[in-house]
Amino acid sequence: MSGTDIKKKADKLLEEYCQNYKTSLYKYAYLRTGHDKDAAEDCVQEAFMVIYKRLRKGEEFSQPKAFLYRTVDNFVKEHLRDLQKRKKIQDATIGESAFFELPVFQNLDEQTENEIINAVFKEMSDKEKVIYRKRYIEKCNVRDIATEYNISVSTVTTRLYRIRQKAEDIVKRELSERGIFE
Repeated sequence: MSGTDIKKKADKLLEEYCQNYKTSLYKYAYLRTGHDKDAAEDCVQEAFMVIYKRLRKGEEFSQPKAFLYRTVDNFVKEHLRDLQKRKKIQDATIGESAFFELPVFQNLDEQTENEIINAVFKEMSDKEKVIYRKRYIEKCNVRDIATEYNISVSTVTTRLYRIRQKAEDIVKRELSERGIFE
């Protein structure tokens, strides 16, 4: 069979599969995604893209409906995993606090507190200062910071974690040098 014939056959089969299975696949995906219309549509569309690409390569399916359901199910599972990851990231940022809100600062006099805060900011890079300021001083959420700086949410979360770790190390060092913390 020539390349043109395979393409025509793939186009015809895809149209047939869409007519026969699109609605039931959508309903299945809609229920499995927790009634998320957009996610359900995306999963079904992706499944049709997979079968179409394979049809274009000349592959034949004895049970296209079963293949499509299995493929939609895999995309739904991937979507649910992504949601779980996003929730974990979101949960990880809940309860985080600025380093100068730590309990150790409650017992310091204002001058020592300011000296330690200045030491931390002095050792931060400009990028770190900007992200820190946005998150803890301006109280922006992680997603807004990511959008503003055209970086992923996970990148912002990772940077915030590293900034907090760095700040904590500096605070401990400063307190230790002053004989306040061992």
